[in-house]
Amino acid sequence: DGWGPNALNTRMTPNVVTLIGSAGGGVSEGVYPEVSRVNIFMENYANLSAADQTKLLARKGEMLFLRTYAYYMLTNVVGDAPLILHSYQGLPANFNFPKTSIELIYKQIIGDLRQAVLLLPSTVAATDLGRITKPAAAHLLAKLYLARAQAAGWASAEPHLKMLYKGSVTTDLDSANYYA
Repeated sequence: DGWGPNALNTRMTPNVVTLIGSAGGGVSEGVYPEVSRVNIFMENYANLSAADQTKLLARKGEMLFLRTYAYYMLTNVVGDAPLILHSYQGLPANFNFPKTSIELIYKQIIGDLRQAVLLLPSTVAATDLGRITKPAAAHLLAKLYLARAQAAGWASAEPHLKMLYKGSVTTDLDSANYYA
């Protein structure tokens, strides 16, 4: 009932709208505006010189972490969701953003985060406190592996459990242990 068409003032609808993206006070925040900014960075990064790319490797790792965290939060609330990996200039030809299965989203975000772990520094200077580090990315990666391993048996379960299925890779628990 909280998700129905007349559910404007229920508990869930305002939270999901804010999570997906909304504009307030002239600022657009939420998962998809953040994903869009990351995608813009990644496309611009690809066009940089090799020297500039080397200088910004840690920032690339941060961007991959942020996009991963955004999709992790989104899939925890809504399950399958559109997986957008490139930016849009102007308006899209159509506003059809089909949902991607949580299994494919997890495959993408685990790959992104594994790359981020390689790119991020282990520590940061006191002047850079708040920057994302390798231990933070490894912690989130361990959590992703553990979440996928915990739901591995739900591929053919009841509908409310089946929606939590994130894929099944036999080494997930080992990977969770390694990154933890």
